[in-house]
Amino acid sequence: MMTFSFSDEYKKLLQVTIDNLPFAARILKAETGEIVMINKLGTELLGNPFVKTDVFPQTIILLRNDGTIYPQNELPAFLALKTNAKVIKDDIYINKADNSKNLYQVTAVPIKNSQNQAEFIFEIFEDIKHIKEVDRTKTDFISLASHQLRTPLSALRWFSEMLLAGDAGELNKEQKDFVQNISDSTNRMIELVNSLLNVSRVESGRLIIDPKPTNLRDLIGNIIAEQKIKAGEKKIELVFSIDQTLPEINIDPKLIGEVYTNLLSNAVKYTQEGGSVKIIVSEDQKNIISQISDTGIGIPQENQAKIFQKFFRGDNAIKLAPDGNGLGLHLTKAIVESSGGEIWFNSVSGKGTSFYFSLPKEGSQSRAGDVTLN
Repeated sequence: MMTFSFSDEYKKLLQVTIDNLPFAARILKAETGEIVMINKLGTELLGNPFVKTDVFPQTIILLRNDGTIYPQNELPAFLALKTNAKVIKDDIYINKADNSKNLYQVTAVPIKNSQNQAEFIFEIFEDIKHIKEVDRTKTDFISLASHQLRTPLSALRWFSEMLLAGDAGELNKEQKDFVQNISDSTNRMIELVNSLLNVSRVESGRLIIDPKPTNLRDLIGNIIAEQKIKAGEKKIELVFSIDQTLPEINIDPKLIGEVYTNLLSNAVKYTQEGGSVKIIVSEDQKNIISQISDTGIGIPQENQAKIFQKFFRGDNAIKLAPDGNGLGLHLTKAIVESSGGEIWFNSVSGKGTSFYFSLPKEGSQSRAGDVTLN
């Protein structure tokens, strides 16, 4: 393999560049992980690798939230080398001198040679403890506000249903239309409130995860049955394929059922009349992988980086279905990751989208929270 090295002039330029960054930064050799360049903030956070003393250790250990060592094969630098692409992780902790832990977002970017192979890895460490605290405050506020909204919204739904049923006397057509609009709008608000509550419950870490042996064929089959009416109205073909040899998997069926429901309902919603939606479940050595593909409107390239963000919706999705709230995919990603899995997708605008998510064969870890999904 051909390699390249930094010229002295390029080294000076690169060192000036990283020295001016407001974050800890360093550059590592891809093959060995050896640190070849580091800025002042990086030295203060991670120690100086070029000066071996008892005061500063040469290598700072990166940790998970529970204090265990972050596995090397899951670190951003390792994954950037493996995938030859930028990797971002926002759940890495570093012990400070006073034994407190700070949360960091670590970004690793491969520096490639002329053969498009990673020669070096450029790492940035950004302290996001304050950002996460702000996010938690916002989540708590949304949860509180949503809880307060549920009671009056439930009353609105109840009274509108009573009026439509004629409990307060027969309504004429115009009155029925008005009350039906009230009922429809109330139901949309209740759906939004429930989505907000579900998101806040997952993000707060208070959500109960209760794994039990689950037959995926039965779980998915029930969800497909719920979508058949909507799919039939649009003449959408639903295709379901699952490996017959798959064993039961130890997951929380309510949570993972929510994942399949969100992905499948989106596929049906954003697929035009006469299209098709496929659900394929297979396995590799370590994971069970689910694929939900459609022949729908796709996700524009410029929207793809934001598709899992809270409240975000693609431009073409808003035109087709203006009433969406942009929380379904954010919630789906949060559930999959809290269940020990990963989610990703590929899409071509105007041609369709395929979402994939993996779950470890050994199943999800149980968690003793205090709330469940609505």
